[in-house]
Amino acid sequence: MARPSSFDLASELAKRSFTPGQRDAPGLVDLVVAGVEPAAARAAPALAALRDGGRSAIATRLASADEAATARLIAVLGLLARNGDAEAAEIVIARMKDSASRVRRAAAIALGKTGGPAA
Repeated sequence: MARPSSFDLASELAKRSFTPGQRDAPGLVDLVVAGVEPAAARAAPALAALRDGGRSAIATRLASADEAATARLIAVLGLLARNGDAEAAEIVIARMKDSASRVRRAAAIALGKTGGPAA
């Protein structure tokens, strides 16, 4: 079913009855990248709940994201890693060597919250 042209993902995330689907992954990534609260805070766990689809959308966007957006996306990958996503954990671990200190810090915080072998 097609969504109406007036559909606003940020507004829908504020509704308790809305559950984002795989088709929402790119839009959720856009909300995290924009960093505008409260939409970004709501988008992060929704994106993590999409599992492979969320990780794939994030990985696609990481190549073109600026430092601040990359740090926010790494935090979301940390949520995925906490839920057992080994590929997300690998991406976060790789970002520990990023040239940007903000990204390294986000990766360290994400790994610290992950626990287990990844940490």
